[in-house]
Amino acid sequence: MKVCKNQDNIVIYIYDKKYKNLLKNDNLEDYFKELFIKLKDSYDIKIAGYYDIVLYLDKYYGAIIILEKEDIEYYSYLNNQIDMQITRYEDFFLYKIKNTFLVDKNILDKVVIYKYKNNFYFKLKAELSNLEFGRLIENSDIVFGDTIKDITRKNVVVLKNTFKLLI
Repeated sequence: MKVCKNQDNIVIYIYDKKYKNLLKNDNLEDYFKELFIKLKDSYDIKIAGYYDIVLYLDKYYGAIIILEKEDIEYYSYLNNQIDMQITRYEDFFLYKIKNTFLVDKNILDKVVIYKYKNNFYFKLKAELSNLEFGRLIENSDIVFGDTIKDITRKNVVVLKNTFKLLI
């Protein structure tokens, strides 16, 4: 789990292929209880108040969770009460490649390659081993949400043989 916090929100990256637990509404409350306890204990982030939660799910990666605290009067919530509105998207993630020379050639058969604004993006089409996935994550930035539509809508797919010439 990776946590990025800024003034507006908290972004949590959860690499877990067993994300299917997040698809069932009856498990969500328990899942978020455990997550909030882990944030408090491990990251010293206390969650209280009203939150808009956006949950992005990818079958190869897991989940990216965005917690955005809403400015609602404090007196309407007790010290440790949490209320949330959850929006869930089941989609895919793209991986923006930082350095094409560091790409593992073994994964080229398992990805679709897009070129957009002079950058290469990988979309997984098959499972990667933990080692392959670790190398991909280390050499890329995860792209999710509306940005994916812009990249895939242009539909500039690069052939893997052409990409091999670049690395």
